[in-house]
Amino acid sequence: MSYAEDWRNFVSKMTLPARRPSLHRDDLQAADLHRPVLEPQQEAERLNALHELDVLDSPAEEAFDRIARLTKKLFDVPVAIVSFIDAHRQWYKSSLGATVTEVSREQSFCQYVIADGTPIVVTNATQDSRFAGNPYVITNPGVRFYAGFPLQTRNGHNVGTLCLVDVEPRVFDADQLEIMSDLAHMVMDELHLRMCAEKDALTDALSRRAFKDAAARLVALAVRHVQPLSMISFDFDFFKHTNDTFGHATGDRVLREAVDVCTRYLRTSDLIGRLGGEEFSVVLPNTNQAGAVDTAEKLRLAIATNAIGVEGKTIKSTASFGVASLNSIAADMETLLDHADQALYRAKSEGRNRVAVWQPGANDSRVARRRVLKAGQIVFNGRSSAVDCTVRWLSEEHAGLAISTSVGLPKLFYLVIAADGFDRPCRMVAQTARQIEVAFC
Repeated sequence: MSYAEDWRNFVSKMTLPARRPSLHRDDLQAADLHRPVLEPQQEAERLNALHELDVLDSPAEEAFDRIARLTKKLFDVPVAIVSFIDAHRQWYKSSLGATVTEVSREQSFCQYVIADGTPIVVTNATQDSRFAGNPYVITNPGVRFYAGFPLQTRNGHNVGTLCLVDVEPRVFDADQLEIMSDLAHMVMDELHLRMCAEKDALTDALSRRAFKDAAARLVALAVRHVQPLSMISFDFDFFKHTNDTFGHATGDRVLREAVDVCTRYLRTSDLIGRLGGEEFSVVLPNTNQAGAVDTAEKLRLAIATNAIGVEGKTIKSTASFGVASLNSIAADMETLLDHADQALYRAKSEGRNRVAVWQPGANDSRVARRRVLKAGQIVFNGRSSAVDCTVRWLSEEHAGLAISTSVGLPKLFYLVIAADGFDRPCRMVAQTARQIEVAFC
């Protein structure tokens, strides 16, 4: 079966329009007639600003949900979204009425707002040459009306949008435009407040940004004084099943109580932070690997034995843990956190509800990697096909790429980062549905 047939079969099984895995040169020329494009340096600066906000893939927050609810109610639309846009996708920080959490940037209406930096109102998408052929217009859900307002940083970078969507055509007047502008500014005000927030509102653990800042200081102090320090990353097992089965309120309770029971086993000098929806990390100063493994086992057992009563039922959850300690390779917070994450993924792959310790492997160059947020392209078919991607980390010999779907991609291709003048042949060494790890050839 050909590559094209494989892809058509995959798309036919999707309930929502799927992004094409590649654009051939003729398609690119046709798409470029309408597709907005930022200069590579502009896009690099925009992504750097987004990276500084540290908001992508962060947990839901009531402040942003409140604005989405207010927006939806004020304008009486079925869908209101607060979103942020990286190199390849539009990710929803908060959404009401949407059935997905992200869409490909290529098919996003909001890519035009990001490029123009001004609000865009589409009264009837079927009559707008930019959007008439969009799969979300011609198929499910049948978008007709769209209004998108840029979320702009204080330095003028457009990092996301506040948008409205309706399946019926409608018009927008000057007063409504002014209200939407105010609401978009409210989103950015909340985002800047979030950057200053010390605690996660749900669990009372440190916020992601506060945790990373405090952890970086502790790591630097430990390195300076040649003291041991360890990092634990843990993630709840099958947490989506808990939310789907018992509801998000119960899922929230599981997380709150888990943090409560974990803090009983942590010292006042230790840090615990919420880095993602059900992802947490702990920093243990003056703790070597053996001590960190002992603490991780205590936390694992405390979570596994904690029972929550809901409507006459007893709910128990488990979590998987990864442990990493300072060494000559991991001498900064980001690398140490990355090592703990790698160990966590191994604990997941080995059966969950267990503790794994980071160990250097054959690909030692992976450990010297730095986290980035860069616009990239996967180029193949004799450079006639290209797929947008977001480069999430880089090392001398490897890179981690995020992509809308890895289905149908070849094992060998070129990775191009236009803003950096980077163009190197790669081979795929690891793959999930939306993540790729490559080694440079």
